[in-house]
Amino acid sequence: MRATRDRVPFNFAWRNTSPSVQAQVMERTELYIAPVELRYLQPVSKALARWEMQNGWTPRREREMAYQLRLAFAQAFMKSARPRYRIVMRPTARSLTLEMAITELNPTSVRGNGVKLAAKFLVGPISGLLGVFTKGNIAIEGKVSLSDTHTPVFQFCDNEKDKMTFYNARDFQPYAHAQVAIAEWAAQFEEFCRTYSDHKVKESSFITLKPW
Repeated sequence: MRATRDRVPFNFAWRNTSPSVQAQVMERTELYIAPVELRYLQPVSKALARWEMQNGWTPRREREMAYQLRLAFAQAFMKSARPRYRIVMRPTARSLTLEMAITELNPTSVRGNGVKLAAKFLVGPISGLLGVFTKGNIAIEGKVSLSDTHTPVFQFCDNEKDKMTFYNARDFQPYAHAQVAIAEWAAQFEEFCRTYSDHKVKESSFITLKPW
């Protein structure tokens, strides 16, 4: 995989350019989204978040995020005004299969952000530097293949952390950053599927004015 920012905003992507494979892709009209894998999920790497989880202050929600990831991608196609593919409940001879895995899921450190917020009143904006220790992130990998032959068509991976903003209610919700990233990934993937190769899918901003 390599960076293909001129087409998709994912960190890295790969596309099978074989004419015979692409001809088969053009004939497909359905998309099956497989249950999201958690077998490749790495341990929580942020020390503060790991400490909070070990003490029972932050719940583990890997399965919930996996469910939301699959649901969001399906809904992006079902709600689209002109979707390229129809979502199906099982693979068919007319479908592509999308497999995804969550590879990283670091929750936001709620208590750490509480300290950071208090520090803003004591030491000012410089306290924002503490965000490197408290922000959560989520990373995924995905693969699209022909459902009947399992021939790979497209692969991608991306990693998103919480966005910068002046005031952030997500600082006090351990997995809100993951929900935002999931919604954006789903919209971007659906747009990628229904647009031509000269269309650039816009990358989401790392800054937002939305506090939630």
